[in-house]
Formats: sequence, C-alpha cells, structure tokens
Amino acid sequence: MDSHRIPTPASHPAFAVVCESDMDLCRLAGRLAVSGPLLVADLTLGSWRGHWLARELGRQLGLDLPGDQGPVPGEAAGAPPADRVVAALIDRETMGDATVLAAHHAAVAIADAARRQGVGAILIAGPAADHGWMAEDLWLLRLLNRLSELPVAVAVPPDAPAPAELPIAAIAADGPAGPTVAYRADPDRPGLAWPEDAGAEEEGPHQILPAIAGLGGAALILPGARAAAAAGCTEVPANPPLWQRARAEALKPVADRRPEILSAGAAAAFAEGGWRQSLRLIEAALPATADAETRGALEAQAQAMRIAVMDFTGAADRPDPEPGLSAPLRRELATAKAWGLVMTGRPAEADRLFGEARALATPADRDPMWLYLLNISALAKLRTGRIDDAFAFEHQIETRLRGFDPPDWHLGYINAINLARLHRQAGQIPEARACYERAFAITLGLRSESDQLYLAVCQAGLEQAEGRIAEALITTLRAALHWLSMTVPEALAPRVARAMGAVPGGELVARVDDHLLGRLTALLERIGPPFDDLARDPAEDGPRWRRAEGNTSGCIAWGGPGWGVLMRPRPMGEDQPGRAEAGRDGGRLGALTARILARLSPAPMAPADACILVDGGFGTDMPMRLPELIGLALRHGCTRLRFRDRDLVLTAAQAADLLDRCRIGPGPGIDAIDRAADGRLAVRFRRVRPQLVVAADDPAAMALTAAGGLVFADLQARTGLDRSVLLAAVRRLEACGALAVAVPDGI
Repeated sequence: MDSHRIPTPASHPAFAVVCESDMDLCRLAGRLAVSGPLLVADLTLGSWRGHWLARELGRQLGLDLPGDQGPVPGEAAGAPPADRVVAALIDRETMGDATVLAAHHAAVAIADAARRQGVGAILIAGPAADHGWMAEDLWLLRLLNRLSELPVAVAVPPDAPAPAELPIAAIAADGPAGPTVAYRADPDRPGLAWPEDAGAEEEGPHQILPAIAGLGGAALILPGARAAAAAGCTEVPANPPLWQRARAEALKPVADRRPEILSAGAAAAFAEGGWRQSLRLIEAALPATADAETRGALEAQAQAMRIAVMDFTGAADRPDPEPGLSAPLRRELATAKAWGLVMTGRPAEADRLFGEARALATPADRDPMWLYLLNISALAKLRTGRIDDAFAFEHQIETRLRGFDPPDWHLGYINAINLARLHRQAGQIPEARACYERAFAITLGLRSESDQLYLAVCQAGLEQAEGRIAEALITTLRAALHWLSMTVPEALAPRVARAMGAVPGGELVARVDDHLLGRLTALLERIGPPFDDLARDPAEDGPRWRRAEGNTSGCIAWGGPGWGVLMRPRPMGEDQPGRAEAGRDGGRLGALTARILARLSPAPMAPADACILVDGGFGTDMPMRLPELIGLALRHGCTRLRFRDRDLVLTAAQAADLLDRCRIGPGPGIDAIDRAADGRLAVRFRRVRPQLVVAADDPAAMALTAAGGLVFADLQARTGLDRSVLLAAVRRLEACGALAVAVPDGI
C-alpha cells in the first residue's frame, strides 16, 4: 500500500496502523483530522470494564453506553435467588448473543450520533501486547466498520497484534503531525482523560501530559508519555471507582491483594458485559486466598460465569472440587465442571461428576436448582447411550413441575424441549411433536428472532421425518425468511446455531446460510416439478432483507399459505456504506428464497429491485394465513396485498371496516393481570418481558380485562374516544405484548 494513503470509506472504513512512537500516533491523527473532529479511544492499558470502547466513544457523543446491566451468576450479598438468576440468564440467551447485540446497539448509536455531530474520523489507540483485545470491543469495531461511513483507524504498538480482519496501512514518515494539547491526568489510570477526573491541582497523582484532543473535552494521552510518567508515579488516587480499585488489586503482589475487592469487581464487570475482565479479576484473587472455602467460593463464581457465557471448554478444564469443601460448594463446582465436560464431548466424565453433585443435594419440594441439575444430568445420560435414564430424569422434572404454583415457565420450556429431543431421537415423532408444541406455546407472544427461527427449524425436522416434504419446504422457507431478516445475524442464539451445525464466531453466518440453502435445495429436489428446477438453475440477484421496523411506507403485503412478508422497491443508493436500514444481501440463499416465494405467489415486483421485510408479529410469527396478512397490512398501512394469486386493494373505507371487526384482547404471552387498588393493571408475562403497568385511564385498558376481548368498534363505543387516539393506544400496548389484534376468519 502507498505509504502516503489512508484507506477511504469506499474501500476500507477501518484499518490498522503500527505506531512505533508517539510521533507516529500524532501523524496518524493529523491525517485523520483533515476530515473533521476526531472521536478518540484509549485501550493502551487494557479494557477494565465491559464494553470499554463503546463507553469511551459514546461518552464523547453524549451517549450512555452500553446502558444494560445483565444478571450476575454466583453467590453475592443481596443478590436474587440462584433460580431467578438462572431464569434471567435463560431469557438473555434466548434473545441472542448479548455481547454482539450490545455492540450492535452501540455501533448504531455511535454511527448515527457521529454523523449528526460532524465527526470526521475515529482514532483508537489499541491495547499493549500484555492486555489484548476484549471480545465486545472487537465486535464494536467490526460493526462500526459495517455501519459507519467514517474512517476508523486503530493504532497498534509494534509488539501487539492488530485485529485480524483489518488491513494494515502505513503513514508517511515525514507526514504532518496533528497538534497535541497539554492535559492534566493520572498516567496510571486507563482510558481517556476527562476534565472531571483531573481533580484539584494539589490532589492525587495527576501530571501535565501531551494528548490528542477528542470530543467533549476528552483527551487521548500519548502512550509513550504516559508510560514514562507512570514509571515514577507512586501516589494512589482518592476514592477511585470499583473497577479502578479492582485493577489496582490485580496489579499488586499476590500477598497484598484483597480477594473481596477483586470478587466484587468481577461481578460488576460481568454485569456490564465484560466476562473476560471478570475472569481476569477472579484469577488474580485465587492465589491470594489461603482459606479453602473462600477459594472454592471464588472458583464457583468464576465457573458460574463461564457457564453463563457458554465457555464450556474453560469450565471443563478446571480441577475437580477439593474434598474438604462444604457440600453445597462441592455440588456447585462438580455441576459446573460436569456441564463443561458434557458440552465438550466428554460425557462419561461428566456423568460421574453429575452423580456426585446429585448425591450432595438435598432437594426441597419446590427446588428449581435441583431440577436444573437433573436436566443437565439427563444430557450426560443421553450422550453415554442411556436414553432410558435420560427419559427418567426428564419425566421426574415433568412430574415435579406439575406441582409448582405458580408455574416455572423457564423450567417448563426447557423440560418440554428436552423431552421433544429425546422422543425425536427415539423415533417417537408424535410424542416429539406434542412436546415441541407445549414448549413453543410457552414462548408464544414472547419469541425473539432466534426463537422464531428455532421453531421453524424444529418443525421442519419433524415434518421431514414424517415424510411431509411440501410442508417441510414451507416451514424451512419460513426459517430462511426469519434468518435472512435478522437484525444482527451474528448474534444468533448459540443453541439455535448448534441446531444448524454452526457455532458462534466469524463463520456463523456463512455456516447457517449454507445449512438452510442445502435444506431448501434438497427439499426442492425431493418435491420435483414444478419446483426442482429452482434447485438446479443458478439464481439471479436477490433482494435486500430486513425486519419490518422503522419506516415501512410504500410496502405491499405479499404471502401465501405458511408465509407472509412485506415488499417494497429498493431506493437508489440504499446499498451504500453506513445505511444500516438497507438490510442484508442474502447471497445465494436470499436469491433462492426469493425465487421460491415468487413460484408460490407471483412477485409484485422484480426481487432484484426490492427489499423484503419480515414482521415477527410482536413475538408470535409472520403471517401464515390471509387474515393474518390483512392484519399485517392494516398495521403497516399497506393498500395492496397479494395472497397466492389473489390481489386485493384496501381503500381507506375498507381498512376502517376491517379494523372495526378486529378483535382486541390480551396478548398470548401474558401470565397474569393484577388490578391495584387505584385501578392500575400490572401485566405479568411468562418470561423475557418485564412487568408492564397500565394506567387505569389508559384508553385501551378495557380490552385487557374484558372476557374474550372486544372488537375495535365496541371498544370505541364503550370508551367514546376519537378513533385515532384509541388506535394509537391499542397499537402501543400491542407492541408491548399486552394486547393482540386479530382479523377475524372468513375475510
């Protein structure tokens, strides 16, 4: 590469530059600054909080990122009961990979705010070799590269590796250096320097250091100057935040470390999405702990975190529990290691440890943690070839769950799914179908994008096993539609990825594409004419794909039995970098999927010129029948519909008449509705969604409590409200999952 050139946004929006000195970094800043003000970030001393890079970039733009505190596994003072933590982790997993989702949220927010605030480029000082990159920071870098038009430069020290996916650029040795500012900062405090962190002149270890100015008063201290100043710094800042105290403890000699601070820092880091940071702190605490029981508690905290983030290899590689530990601690440690073993192909070793864990347990009448132990023990039995023992454990769970009041929806779902898998493996297809139906009934109205894809994959497998090839094709087609339109496909829930032979990582999207393409192709060939030619002929260019969120104006509702989508022309320029709303190019899978749709129902426009949008029905599914497609059209304001070969035009009068006949009632994901003394309604969902409080005077509240719901015309007559006001209230509660709006059959 020409040493005088920095990659342009059209070629490589993100790139790395090896900076051997502070002057190299200043020259890089000078080259970037010609485009406008710089956003800066400092990872040179490592990331000590979750989503460090997002926090630093977001703070300069006035954004509070990442803005999400996750559940923390392991024992902690004041923490919720373990079963509630596990339930929260299950809910979090069902939404998809939390690290990738948080990074995507941050990337979209940063790209949008940077564009509005006129940022010219982003400059990141990468970590030194002994710190390394954190997964969440790498994901943000990847997603910024995709979603932002801004050049993103990563300055890496000569002895540290650059992120593998970034091209390496060079800066002219005689190029102009950007200006620096003199900044008062603590040289040993990681990250950017901020005015509010400097303190009074006579306080703390602060020194005047050269820096590159960012936005909002932030400054990137030059790494060489920082290192020189930190070498002679012995003062400790007063009242530092927990993350900084935990870092200071980790850097002390082993004998001087305080494990309680390291443990608290680890829990805080994990809640913020920094699981590698949390493990680093626990690993620093373990050798500083002489007491076996305390050391075991720290090990249990670390193991719970590994299981929560599915680091099964890490969990499996830990030593067996020390024999002198208390029974509860030995049970917890044995369970965690066995869990790792069974998930990494060592089921016999896992089965032994699970047996020890069960022997140490004293289950109570309602003891969810005992049932979780039986559940994962069943997997070890299955993988050691003892399917009858696996059935016995799952039926024991099933029997106990019948006595739970209130129900445990999380355990009920997992038990039903596992029984379905066992029946499927035993060739008992009707029993497997019944268990899948029970499991997916629990998630109805609460399904994430990953859940909707998983449902279709499981159903298609059963239909193919029953020889119902046409039904399997439509269901696999529905799976492809959900997959192609996923907002962040890289965040696919790991259990769903495994069901399609993929694992989280850089190859996930390609692997799932290939799996679904192979399934569709095989089914088309088995069906024969007039569909098998679709499997043989090379597919032309396909449409763009995205979820039906945000602007859906100008769409046509298009569908047939078993599927329904929105379709609109693709505006000129929509494929340019930085347009997240443009959706995804589905490649060969997307092109074949569009051709199958057009064979089932003539396409309203050429797929290559279109964008296809999939609406998940607020946690239910896409439309599969004509009334549901009409409901989709009403919700998005479509005036044209095509269902199979039937074309419909909705005039304003027809749309109003259809809406009047829609039945409005409680959403399918509701567990219970409680009325407070002041008339407010507390809507509790079976899982995933937090409780929703509906005001007593909410225009649509009446539909929540009326037996069987109300048609819209009756609801308007009873409330006496303006039609547009009432409809807005209904749609708002529908989007929250509290209400369902159904077009009647017979339309």
